[in-house]
Amino acid sequence: MTHHRTSHLAEEAWKTDGSDVQVPFVPGDESICETVVLAIARRIGDAPARIPLLHDAVDVDALEALFDGRYEGTALDTVRAVSFRYADHLVRIYSTGCVTLTQLDDPGTSSGGATA
Repeated sequence: MTHHRTSHLAEEAWKTDGSDVQVPFVPGDESICETVVLAIARRIGDAPARIPLLHDAVDVDALEALFDGRYEGTALDTVRAVSFRYADHLVRIYSTGCVTLTQLDDPGTSSGGATA
């Protein structure tokens, strides 16, 4: 019973995380890295090729593997959220199919620092 309640709260967490932007994605059907890069590019009003490289902020292979959805025990079963700093934003990815972006006040904290 507690597990169900925790899962429900985690599934709804994106609604209350204080983010500026919410972008839906379909885990397993869409590249999460592409979703993040396009969302940041739209948010800051620049072309994807002109923003910082995502792999400088996070291990992109690991990120794709977490949200691939094809393998038992991946994000769809176990991980509820991953967050990291990228391009002056805090990026949160929820296994329920939502990416949120929150602009950081201190641009010096815009890269690295992934957490799960």
